[in-house]
Amino acid sequence: MTDSNIVRRRLENQLLAHPGAMRPDEIVRWFGAVQAQDLLPSLWALGVRIPGSTETEMERAVDEGKILRTWPMRGTIHYVPAEDARWMLGLMTPRIIARSASRYRELDLDESAFDHARSEIYAVLEGGGAMPRPELMSHLESRRVSTKGQRGYHILCHLAQEGFLCFGPREGKQPTIVLLDEWAPEQRSLDRGEALAEIAGRYFRSHGPATLHDFAWWTGLTVADCRVAMDSISSMLEKWEEADRTLWFAPADDPPQITPSGAMLLPFVDEYMVGYTDRRDFLKPEYSERTFNGLMATVFSDGEIVGMWKRKLSARRAVVSLDLFRKLDPDERSSLDNVLRRYGDFLGLEAELADE
Repeated sequence: MTDSNIVRRRLENQLLAHPGAMRPDEIVRWFGAVQAQDLLPSLWALGVRIPGSTETEMERAVDEGKILRTWPMRGTIHYVPAEDARWMLGLMTPRIIARSASRYRELDLDESAFDHARSEIYAVLEGGGAMPRPELMSHLESRRVSTKGQRGYHILCHLAQEGFLCFGPREGKQPTIVLLDEWAPEQRSLDRGEALAEIAGRYFRSHGPATLHDFAWWTGLTVADCRVAMDSISSMLEKWEEADRTLWFAPADDPPQITPSGAMLLPFVDEYMVGYTDRRDFLKPEYSERTFNGLMATVFSDGEIVGMWKRKLSARRAVVSLDLFRKLDPDERSSLDNVLRRYGDFLGLEAELADE
C-alpha cells in the first residue's frame, strides 16, 4: 500500500471521498464516536459527509435524541449513538476518572461532593427536565454546591462519565443538561469483551488504515486492552507493514480509486485530523507548526492539509478567511468554490471568501 493508497482508503472510510445518503445517526454509528467538543463545528463534521444536508437537520438529530453528546473518551465531548452511550462510557471512562484523582483533590471534590451534586441535579431534572448549563450551575450554587474554579465543569464531566447525565438539546445558544437514563432509556448491554470488539471494529472500519497506537490514542484505552480488542476482530482486519509501523484496516469490497478528491473545508478537530497519532500521511513536515496540533479548521486538497480557515457570520453571509500554506492550482480553486457554495447551503447563508 503506497502512501496515496493510505490516504485514499482513509478518505473513503471516513466518508469524505464519496459522501452518501446517510443520516446523522448512521454517520455516528459508523464511526462509533465523533468529536463534538465545539457544537457548531461538529454539526459541519456530520454535514460535510452528507450531501445536501443542512445545519438544522444535523442538530435535529441531537434534539430528537438519536445521537447524544457526552464525555466517552479522552476527557473530551463526542457524539455517540444514543443506544451505545452506557457501554462506551463503562469501557473507556474509568481510566480518565482515575487520572483525574489529583485534580479532584485540588478542587476539593470527593465522593461526598459528587454525591451531593448528583442528588441536587437529580432533584431538579427528574421527570424529563432539561436545564442550560449556566442555570444548572446557579442552581447548584444555591444548594451549597460550589462550582467555582472549574469545580462545575469537573462535576458535570465526572457525572457524565459515570453515565448519570449528558447533554440534551440547545436552549438558545446554551446546551442543556439532561439525565441519561431519561434522555436515552434504551441502552445496549455489552460485556467487556464484546465492548472491546465493538469499539475496535468501528474504529478500524472508519479510520483505517491505522496503527495499534492510533487506536489506543483514540479510545484512551491501554495498549494491552487494544491488542485484546484487535485480536478479537483479527478475521476482519488486514495489515500493511512499513519500515517503522504496521497499519490495520477493514478491507473494502472494491479497492479505492486513486483519483483527486478535490478541496474540502474540514471543521475544528474533525475525525480526519484527530483520529491518529501520526499525521505524516496528510501533513507535510514543513507545515506541522502551523496547524496548532490539529486544533484549527483545515483546508484539504486530495487528502492533504494545504491551509486553515475560519468563518465570520452575519445575518445573511458567512465570510470564510483562508490561511493557505501554498498556492492552489486552478482545479483546486474551482473545487474550493464548489465547497464554499455547499457550505453556504448547509448554513442557509450566502458564503463568500474574504479578500485575500
